[in-house]
Amino acid sequence: MTKNDPVLRHPLLLAAILTLTLGISIVCNRWGSQNTSTVTIPTLSTAANVSALDAYRSERAHQYATDLAALQKLCDTETLESALRSDAARRITHMVAYREQQLALEGALTDSPLSPCIAVVTEGSVTVVTSKETISDTDAALVISLAQVHAGVKPDGVRIITAQ
Repeated sequence: MTKNDPVLRHPLLLAAILTLTLGISIVCNRWGSQNTSTVTIPTLSTAANVSALDAYRSERAHQYATDLAALQKLCDTETLESALRSDAARRITHMVAYREQQLALEGALTDSPLSPCIAVVTEGSVTVVTSKETISDTDAALVISLAQVHAGVKPDGVRIITAQ
């Protein structure tokens, strides 16, 4: 644009064009915002409302996912030695098996007097942590039999930890 440009010689015309552009922009912006849907972000309860068992369960799930992803990446890396890739695949198999056993054991204990509780399954052992302060012989027998059924663990490999 130069000084001889008709738009610059008529400042009212320039002001009218700017006002019209601004008005169209406002109308388009309002029309666009009316057609959007509301997004609701799910939130977790505050840390004070989360029990120690739930916090552990959540952290365990996060750690499981992280470890599984790392091992899977090792398995998928074709430049690594086959022995290393095989070891990673074997570890994934064990992780998945232990995870399934833990979840099965926790599911079986859901409606028991020990609930809420968590189970930790490792090679040859099961640990059940309950928020209950004491357990009965019947509770112990239940855990021992479920550990045998779901994880194949013998009674001497079973531990029960209470709130005490």
